[in-house]
Amino acid sequence: MNEVLIPNGYVSIPQWNGHVMAIDHKVVATIMSNLAYYGYTIDADTTRALLSLTAGEAAGWWKDVRPVLAALTGDDRKMGDHIVYKNFPRETLEMDVSEQIVRQVLIYWGLPYEVLNEAEEARAPLGEMTRLKVLRKAGPETASKIFQDLSSMSNRWSDNQTKWATDLYVGQALDLDAFGFKENGLSLIAAQIFADSPPEVSITTATDVLRLSAALSNADVSLRAPVRFRNFKRAERRRLLAILDACRNIDEDAATRPEMFKRLFEHLRPGDYRFENVKKAYDNLYNKRVKTFSAKIDPQVPTIEMLDIAAQRPGEYLRRFHHFYNLFDSEAVMRLLPLLPKLKTRQLVTFRKYVLTINDRLTRIVAPKGQWNRAKVLENNKKTLRDTVVLTIDSAIGQELAKRLATAFPEGLEVDPKTREINLQTNDQKVAEYGRGTSFNIPEDVTFIRSASYWEHSAKSGYTWYDNGWNFFDTNWKSVGTCGWDNQNFAAGSAIMSGDPTNLKDDRGRACQMLDLYPEKLVNRGVRFAVWNILCYSRQKFSDAKEVLATLQWGAEAQAGKTYEPSRAQMVFPLKSEQYSSYVAYVDLYERKLVFMDAPLPANVHNTSANSPTLERLMPAYVEYLAAVPSLYDLVQDAPQGETAVLYSDRGVEELLDGRAYVFRPENTATTAERLSISDFVEVL
Repeated sequence: MNEVLIPNGYVSIPQWNGHVMAIDHKVVATIMSNLAYYGYTIDADTTRALLSLTAGEAAGWWKDVRPVLAALTGDDRKMGDHIVYKNFPRETLEMDVSEQIVRQVLIYWGLPYEVLNEAEEARAPLGEMTRLKVLRKAGPETASKIFQDLSSMSNRWSDNQTKWATDLYVGQALDLDAFGFKENGLSLIAAQIFADSPPEVSITTATDVLRLSAALSNADVSLRAPVRFRNFKRAERRRLLAILDACRNIDEDAATRPEMFKRLFEHLRPGDYRFENVKKAYDNLYNKRVKTFSAKIDPQVPTIEMLDIAAQRPGEYLRRFHHFYNLFDSEAVMRLLPLLPKLKTRQLVTFRKYVLTINDRLTRIVAPKGQWNRAKVLENNKKTLRDTVVLTIDSAIGQELAKRLATAFPEGLEVDPKTREINLQTNDQKVAEYGRGTSFNIPEDVTFIRSASYWEHSAKSGYTWYDNGWNFFDTNWKSVGTCGWDNQNFAAGSAIMSGDPTNLKDDRGRACQMLDLYPEKLVNRGVRFAVWNILCYSRQKFSDAKEVLATLQWGAEAQAGKTYEPSRAQMVFPLKSEQYSSYVAYVDLYERKLVFMDAPLPANVHNTSANSPTLERLMPAYVEYLAAVPSLYDLVQDAPQGETAVLYSDRGVEELLDGRAYVFRPENTATTAERLSISDFVEVL
């Protein structure tokens, strides 16, 4: 269970058994030191619980917790053992470029690292202080609360969240309408519906049965790509048809995606069973008797009546609002306002941010069918929303959100302005539980930023590289150079690489590249932005490897501590997608911020430098897109002023002892307020 609890800020402690101060304080101090090595600590209540254990119980507890922390932080991969130059960065900084190139060629020819590098030296111990994340003792309801938060989320789960939900599921009935984002519920239903003891399942729309059938066929649940349905067994066909037969608007849904539904019907064979509603829809589909909802609101000659038809589905109206505004101007706005109470909170916040930002955007970046590797930059030719329109919509949504938040939090909220830097998750991100555009301040004492890519790919597959690299730009997003396997020393040591390893030198096919950035030197060389990327040089997808891990750490002394210190790690992301590239984050060196991206933008996977022109074109538009992603502050700013704190960090805050609080980065061991999740705000009615 700790595999789920710890990433969510909790830890399981054995139930108190009557011992009072059963173990020596020195034992607890050792455990606290071990936790700090991984970048964690525990709050006062958890410490008291730990003190009540016997020495044997405490040892068993740590034996369970340590591997979870090691895996979560990447420490168990022993990345420093798999880089070329073990005395990195000093060893590579002292080489001239020609020497580095010659040695690299010899590595490609097969010479052992030991022939080319120095003997590993003892490194100075890590002396700098790191900010520790606080774990709280899990209670009897913690696991179910995490599951409920996951279920109510209004965006697609990350890879981690999908695993957590699966691990926490305990056989309850699955009502798809109870999930904030239906594709999440479908992933759980698909895993359980044909189990030996299947749960009760409720699905109310035919399109969702189509999505479920796609999930069961390991196809795209979003239906953005063609679906090749598997051959269902007779009992499976009967179960799916029974669910489909009870759905509403089968005809209309089938007419919206006629070819997909025809293929589904071919695999389900409704003629073999007595499900009359499905049979009727099947007949109507093939005889084209049904007019789709989209056809009703997209007539050849637009009329004002189409607004009334679209208003029957508020979410559809919202999606098409700017089109309606182009056609009908103020009338489209007036028809929108009565719909606001019928929309979900996430829809309101997202639409409001769109309205507030669209006029100022020079471009729009578009990912066709969610595929960022085909991203296109378009001129923003949207009709300008008049100031009065923006003000009207902004005010109306603010009032609606204020009403909902006042109901959910009658004690009011005290909102930290820094929560503007926490963006809400988007639907097509995979590797983090916060949203694209979320930013992290780089402390003033940080003198280096160290990124790494680690991979394990069987040597039987031959040479494999998952290259770790950086593209550098000035303040106008004009390229000023790169650092990666093809340019391992940028601007006289302003950025330096640990060498390009070959996975065939390890019996399990493990290898690691590390790369240091030195912010002060980079700024002096005219660099403002640095974009971090992982590229599959061998054109083998991330999903093809046993594991690909992207990590980023920073600190004050580059030569102190191990080359990889888990307590210094800011980002640790397993990359599992069926992509060949990932732009994980970028750094703004002027503002000293690390900004999360998680976008497989178009890339030449063989050469970091070759991607600079593409990024010159895409990044300004992508940054504009990130600015339009709603933040936590956007979500809660309209709440009445009050007691419940909504904070980026609780570091130095002394009054979070009662009630409830949301803390993005829990760093205060004295905080005892009940922890809220973002779902508690997003899902207010």
